[in-house]
Amino acid sequence: MEANKGIRLYRDHFRVRPYGEPSGKGDWLDLGQRRSANPEAITQKYWKVAPHQVVGAVFIGRESNINLVDQTNREGIVEGSGFFDLRAALLKAVVFFEEKAHESALRRKVKTTSAEAKEKADNARLEVRVKAGRLKLHHITVL
Repeated sequence: MEANKGIRLYRDHFRVRPYGEPSGKGDWLDLGQRRSANPEAITQKYWKVAPHQVVGAVFIGRESNINLVDQTNREGIVEGSGFFDLRAALLKAVVFFEEKAHESALRRKVKTTSAEAKEKADNARLEVRVKAGRLKLHHITVL
């Protein structure tokens, strides 16, 4: 993870810098900014993945992605409509991943001792109510 974190971009199997630099400079999807705006735990509804928590690669081709044009200095992609469409599509994929990871975390969540104690108390209260109801049914009143 340390050497490969982030989502990298490859054109014709060659890495396009700076996208996905492990140092964090290449956080071209602004995952860090999204995370800092919502620093919730994975079990919370609005959890966001941090750039150091994901490894990904996007493969594009010069001929198959003509709307993604290299910058003249070869240090990235021209930030035009094609780039923003790619970015929007990838963010949708990240949101899908976040939702699935959140659901998985909820399924795996271990109950805390206070949650277990509350559940036991609720179950005991319900059991007492059921038994009290039975007693009322069997109670005979003599006038």
